[in-house]
Amino acid sequence: MRLVSTLFLVLIVFLAGCGVENRNAARLFGNMTYYIGDERSVESVTLVNSSYRSLPLNVFYYNKYIYGDLNDDGLKDAAVITEQNSGGSGYCYVLNFLINDGERLVHKASRRLEGAIEINRMSLKNGRAYIDMDVRQGEGHAENPSRRVKKVYEYTDPDVFVFPAFKS
Repeated sequence: MRLVSTLFLVLIVFLAGCGVENRNAARLFGNMTYYIGDERSVESVTLVNSSYRSLPLNVFYYNKYIYGDLNDDGLKDAAVITEQNSGGSGYCYVLNFLINDGERLVHKASRRLEGAIEINRMSLKNGRAYIDMDVRQGEGHAENPSRRVKKVYEYTDPDVFVFPAFKS
C-alpha cells in the first residue's frame, strides 16, 4: 500500500512538472518572432498568445516542440511546429529551428512538413529532429485514410533567403 501511494505521488509530481513545462513552452514559443516566406518574399511575424492574424497571413504555435542541441555548439536549441495559412483553403505545418545565440533562441531556418498531418511524437537524437506523424492522403484530406510517416529533419545552416545577414 505504501509503495502504491509513493508511486502515485511521484506520478502526480511528474505530471504537474510536464504541465508547467508545456505552459512555459507555450509562453516562449507562442510569443516569438518567426520569419515566414520563400525566395520571393519574407515577412517577420511576432506571435502574441500563440497566434498572429493579419489577413491574409495567419500563423499559430502548434504546441509541439523539442529541446536539444541542433547545431553542435553545446547550447540548448529548439525545434517548434507552427501552422501557417496565407489565404488559401488549408494550413501548412512548418518545423522551425530556433537556435540559441548564447542569450536567446532565434528563428534561423524552417522546413515545411508535408500535407495534412497529425503529429504523434517528436524527438531529438544526435542533433536531428525526428517526427512521427500521420499524413492524410489525396484530395479532400478529411475523408481519406492516413499513412504513418517517420521523417528526420536536420538544421544545417540558416535559410539564406530568409536571413541574408547570416550568409557565410
